[in-house]
Amino acid sequence: AAAADLTSRGYTVRLHARNPERLKPLRERGGIEARGVLQGFVPIATITTDVAEAIEGADLIMLVVPSVAHEYYAQVLAPLLGPDRPVFLNPGHTGGGLHFVHELRGAGYRQAAKTCETISLTYICRMEGPATVGIYTYTKQLGFAAFPGKHSSQLYGLLQPLYPEIVLRSSVLETAL
Repeated sequence: AAAADLTSRGYTVRLHARNPERLKPLRERGGIEARGVLQGFVPIATITTDVAEAIEGADLIMLVVPSVAHEYYAQVLAPLLGPDRPVFLNPGHTGGGLHFVHELRGAGYRQAAKTCETISLTYICRMEGPATVGIYTYTKQLGFAAFPGKHSSQLYGLLQPLYPEIVLRSSVLETAL
């Protein structure tokens, strides 16, 4: 949903998944068929299983994954991140930002971390087929926070144009609870 929506709005998106079989139908079509608030075929610039390729030159890394994948992505991203490249956990789940930074540190990342998260997924959506997504609506009044909190205003400013429905909250503890 995020790849189709953001691409349709003019952003360059590189879609990553760990499982090549999951990406196969998308690669064969060269993109995603969208239904709902977004209608039609959306070509995706890069569809890859290579994390380094997916994040090369990116201004923002968005992880739209279950919380059980945070550890994996922290380990893979630790040698690739820099202090100026934020990671957006969409959604953060309960304590996602704290957990992700803890796992980054455990993977040897010692630079400043910039993460942000939402309370829930930014879309009400469902995969309707191997290369088709139904995007039914955008989540309204969606709580958003950064970790560490000193980056809240900066990261809110970065994400708010992508997701006008987000509402800045006091901290990731508020988004978690």
